[in-house]
Amino acid sequence: MRLHLVIPPPGLRYYAFYPEMLGRYDRLPSHGEHRGAGSFGGYNLHIVCAGKGRVKIGADWLELKPGAGFLYPPLCEQRYRTDPDDPWDVRWVHFSAGPETEWIRSLAGKDGWAFALGQLDEIVRLTDGLYRASEPFSSKNEVRISALLYELLLHLSAEAGSLRDTGSSARRDAIRRSADEIRERCAEDWTLARMAELAGYSAYYYNRLFHETMGRTPVHYLNEVRMAEAKRLLVATRMSVKEIAFAAGFKQTGYFVTLFRKMHGMTPTKYRNSFGCAIIGEQWIR
Repeated sequence: MRLHLVIPPPGLRYYAFYPEMLGRYDRLPSHGEHRGAGSFGGYNLHIVCAGKGRVKIGADWLELKPGAGFLYPPLCEQRYRTDPDDPWDVRWVHFSAGPETEWIRSLAGKDGWAFALGQLDEIVRLTDGLYRASEPFSSKNEVRISALLYELLLHLSAEAGSLRDTGSSARRDAIRRSADEIRERCAEDWTLARMAELAGYSAYYYNRLFHETMGRTPVHYLNEVRMAEAKRLLVATRMSVKEIAFAAGFKQTGYFVTLFRKMHGMTPTKYRNSFGCAIIGEQWIR
């Protein structure tokens, strides 16, 4: 099977990401590419769903099995090929990136990024959606095409780990599970050591892994989820500010009010007056 779609340039110029070509090569034993540095100006994403192959990242050839893939940055040398004895089923996208997308460049790195995914269900859903939206092409589908590609890239950023580090996915999952538990139990007393116990790591290692996975420290995350709970209670209940502070995990009302003002530019009372509900009798109205 060979699916190769060429996408016309978009009518709008505001998309963060937009495909130039996309497709799927299933069990083609001769599939492979060698592009010299500077010869390809877009990003090149391939994800293997079956079979196997190889990709060169920097000086290293890496084996790709189902769930693995690679992302080359623009102007990078590209070398990859299927295994002729077990040809891959590979889904691919060549795409451009607009301004304010430095995160994808960081993800791809200088020589490219080889990654591994635990599950392929979302990859199949999103790429199938891209194929349906692109064939036959209609300018009415531009927004959907760009949105599906953006979602695909965000999914990879969140779920994929380095192919060179086989334990990265397990560590990332452990961090996310601990973050979910902290959010659900944000009113409890949390120390860094207690948070680290949820994932089975030392406090120092947990702090570093948490920041790498979640983009902020565990303490900053804890304040965020506590503040989100406080905002929910402010707009949805008649609890006092002191009661809300305690229910969200803040033991000192003064600290809660100070932090709330710092994070949201207003006091909790003003936030409630601006975004909360008014009470008439026993009914809440906006």
